[in-house]
Amino acid sequence: MIREEYVTVNTPVESTKRISWGAIFAGAIVTLLSQIMLSLLGAAIGAATIDANDSARAVAATTGIWWLISTMLSVFLGAWVAGRLSGVPRRTEGALHGIVCWGLVILASLVLSGMAAGRLVNGALGNIGGRLSNVGPAVTARSNFEEGRTRTTSPTRVRTDRADAGELDDRAERAADRAGDRVSDAVSSAAMWGFLGLLLGTIASAMGGSAGAPRRTIATTAVDPVVAATRGNVTLR
Repeated sequence: MIREEYVTVNTPVESTKRISWGAIFAGAIVTLLSQIMLSLLGAAIGAATIDANDSARAVAATTGIWWLISTMLSVFLGAWVAGRLSGVPRRTEGALHGIVCWGLVILASLVLSGMAAGRLVNGALGNIGGRLSNVGPAVTARSNFEEGRTRTTSPTRVRTDRADAGELDDRAERAADRAGDRVSDAVSSAAMWGFLGLLLGTIASAMGGSAGAPRRTIATTAVDPVVAATRGNVTLR
């Protein structure tokens, strides 16, 4: 009669599972939840400590710093959860799980932002359309008035009005050029900061997923070879 005795042997076991979407979705949920909680905490602290004498630039800088810190913490925590739940005892796979989790969070954020922006744009366009419908008759009346006044105005006055109109056009063109330059600078700055934010998020997610991945595999087997072949058990720690 064979008596079964079990011993614990630290033996690496090659896992065939390469990706766990359940772990990735769980990490994404943890990331979003952590971000919401930290944002509410920052809003509560900021509302309690803000002073009316503080400049808008200082408030914006403080808000940006807190947003960056809270985002990195949320991404790291969500990636850690994704790497831990992946069940793959390798740091590379854990880091990849964290990066995919971060990508899923970005896609979800873009979809939600796009939906919100679409609703805002539709509402704004509807409001502008209503106002334009009321402005149309007034513009027509003004145009008729100007046309009638031009007919009764002397040629000298007409030339003066045309010269003033030309000067106004030049000023408007220069103002449009300056506005275009400001818009270009703003777009360039926003794109650069967006790239840096995504890069930092990718680094934080890779570190979190690598830190959360199981470190070792413990195989518990029976002493008897036959029993070991039929009743082996593998756990991850």
